[in-house]
Order: sequence, then C-alpha cells, then structure tokens
Amino acid sequence: MVAPGTAPRPIVETRLTPDPVSEPGTRRKQGGEPHVYVPGRLDPEPGLRRALAALPLRRAIFTNGSRGHAERVLSCLGLADLFEAIFDIRVAAYQPKPFPAPYHEVCAALKIPAARCLMVEDTPANLRTAKEMGMGTILVGDAASDPFVDACVERAEQVPSAAARWLAAAPSRSPSGASPCC
Repeated sequence: MVAPGTAPRPIVETRLTPDPVSEPGTRRKQGGEPHVYVPGRLDPEPGLRRALAALPLRRAIFTNGSRGHAERVLSCLGLADLFEAIFDIRVAAYQPKPFPAPYHEVCAALKIPAARCLMVEDTPANLRTAKEMGMGTILVGDAASDPFVDACVERAEQVPSAAARWLAAAPSRSPSGASPCC
C-alpha cells in the first residue's frame, strides 16, 4: 500500500522490453512485463509530506502491490524517506489484505503488538481485519459508519489529528511504541 489515501488509480501498460526498475521474478508477458507507469502521473505532495512527518509514530507501508511499485510511488510523491519499511504482497506468501496472515507478519517484523498499531487505509474491508486484531483504524476517503473504523478523514493530510485522538484515547499507546501501517 502507499501513503495513506494516495493510492492512485494508475494506467497499466504492457511494455515490450524489460523495465530496468522492475523487480526480479516478476511475470513477463510477450517478452516484456506488466508495468504501472508512475512518473509523470504523480507530483510531490508537500502537504502530505508535512502531515506524515508530523506523526509522532513509526511509519511503514503495507501494500497488496509490489515493493517496486510502492517505491516508485513514494519517490514520485517525495515521501520515500519517511517510511522505515515496505511490506508488499510477498510478506505472507502472496496472501493479500484482508487475510489476517499478512497483518500478523507485518506486526511481527516491526516487533509491535497489534494493539499498538494504527492502520491507515483507503479500503474499508482492509480495516476490518486490523480492528479484529486490536489495531486502531483510520479510513481515508469516503465516510464510513462501519464499527471497525475508528476515524474517517477525507484527505491524508488530516491523518495526524485523527492519530492524535487515537493516541490520547489510551495512555499505553506511546509515540515511541505505536506504529501506523499504511
């Protein structure tokens, strides 16, 4: 997954020659590979950068996409240095969100119990599993009245204020321990 609420709906194109930034082992199609073109479609997001940098929490990407795609998106948005780790579709042997296995693997890799994690996501179904594991949940996008959504914000820049409310709600969630997974 990419930075909260910034998952673009990119154009997928099939390249006929291998892409030098592609990942080893990706499926090839007619001598080329499916590739999502990111540069030129996304621009740096200074407001989002300020909002993410203001979060007094560790930050990690948790995506059903590939690490390479997440890196390209973060690079275009000027956010790559704000995340300590990227967990992609391979984190749990290609089991995607909302299956529980990748959530458990991410928490284990970060050495953070789920109850001290805050999941920021733009897909409500992916927040259900997070909530069932005890994570805090913030939905970016359309408002949801689902009981597994703790807070809903229209734009990713609003995540810090929602995260601050989540942190204040339980003293055991300290800035040094909580880790949002995006």
